[in-house]
Amino acid sequence: IAHPPEDPNKRVNLYSSITVNIQEGSVTKSYTFMVGGIFKEFGSTPYLDVDKSVLITINAARNIFRSTSYPSIVLVARTPDDVEPIIDMLRELYGDDVEIISPLTIVRHVKAILGNFSLFMLIVASVSLIVAGIGIMNTMIMSVMERTREIGVLRALGFSQKDVAMIFLMEAALIGIIGGILGVSMGVISSTVMGGIFARMFRVENPSTGFARGLEISYSPVITPELLGMSFIFAIIVGLTSGLYPALKAARMDPVQALRTE
Repeated sequence: IAHPPEDPNKRVNLYSSITVNIQEGSVTKSYTFMVGGIFKEFGSTPYLDVDKSVLITINAARNIFRSTSYPSIVLVARTPDDVEPIIDMLRELYGDDVEIISPLTIVRHVKAILGNFSLFMLIVASVSLIVAGIGIMNTMIMSVMERTREIGVLRALGFSQKDVAMIFLMEAALIGIIGGILGVSMGVISSTVMGGIFARMFRVENPSTGFARGLEISYSPVITPELLGMSFIFAIIVGLTSGLYPALKAARMDPVQALRTE
């Protein structure tokens, strides 16, 4: 293997000999080959990871595995436009006797999964937004009720309705700021963790071996300063919007009645 990801410094040389161990039942057999060529770093492909593979001739494979059948065949189309016609032709020839996997099929499946996941996250975010807004509003209303006498004292000291409203709006904005900091932090952490989960979900499994080989679709969260800033500002807006009614309720309170409240 010329480009093993586990040890990038390990290399093989042209015309050198390498030994390949193959498990045959409970017996491990060793076969020696001469390196006839070394691929450049190829990258991940559906069904076959060239960078992790040792390619041998068909005759050598038949001698080793004592079989003339093929568990899988990789076809390379000349152009992307030829992929669908080739798939249709194979289905006409073999029907359901073979499983056909193409990059286009994989992309469709991944898009469908991501679309459903995005819709689910949108619903969760909407419900969370409503719950958070109601929670902030209830908290501020309770604060207004508990501080009724304090509001009366402020009005008696010369505070206008606008001043009282601004006090409670600032408190609501502070709640939004704290929530924004916690929410953005948890979002960054959870999106990073989700990358590992998606990497395990989106794999192409080789039916001949039962192992996921080849294409592994990576998931990298896109976190930009603009996105973080918008999320933070949105959290503050939610706090201000939810605190608007309690602030107006406090501002419109009768000072005389407020001072009489025990």
